[in-house]
Amino acid sequence: MTLTELAHTGALVLLVCQSACASQETVPEQRDVLAFDPIARGAWYAGANLDGSGALAYELVRDRDDWSAFWEERFTGSAPDVDFSEHFVIAVFQGHQRTGGFGINLLEIAHEPGTGAVHVTLSTREPGAGEAVDLGETSPYEIVRINAPAELRQALERDNVRVAFYRRAGSTVTRVDVARLR
Repeated sequence: MTLTELAHTGALVLLVCQSACASQETVPEQRDVLAFDPIARGAWYAGANLDGSGALAYELVRDRDDWSAFWEERFTGSAPDVDFSEHFVIAVFQGHQRTGGFGINLLEIAHEPGTGAVHVTLSTREPGAGEAVDLGETSPYEIVRINAPAELRQALERDNVRVAFYRRAGSTVTRVDVARLR
C-alpha cells in the first residue's frame, strides 16, 4: 500500500469514527425536561480559576451545607435560599478568559428516567475576530436552581447522579467534556 493510499484509508477511518461517535453523543430523546431558575450569572467570581485553561467546569450541589461552603468560596454575602428537599443546584463555569466577550448560558436541563442521568444543554459565547471587548480578564459562570422529581432526589441523596453536557451551536448539539470541581 502506498503512502497516499494509507493516508486516504486513515482519513476514511477517522471520518467513520467521528460520525459514529457523534451519533452516540446526542441528548437522549426519552427525557423529562426539568424547570430551573437562575440564581446568579456573571463574568467574574472570587474563586475564579486563574490557570488560563479556559476549560469548562461544573459543580453539583445537593445540600445546604455544601451550598453554603460553595457560595462562601466564591461570593460575598449570604447564599440565596434553596429548598434542597425539592431542588438541587448546578453551577457551570466557562474558565479563565483573558478578555471580555465570553459568556455561558444554560438552555435545557433534563433527567433521563430510571438512570440517574442529568443532561445539560448549554451555549457558550466567544468574541469574534476584531470584535471590541473589555480588556479585563473574565471567568463567566451561570448558577441555577433545578426542580428535582422524587426519583432524581433519591439518586441525589445516594450521590448516584451522572451529569452529561451538550453544547448547542445553531441547530447542532454535541457532547462536551466538562470537569467536575468536587
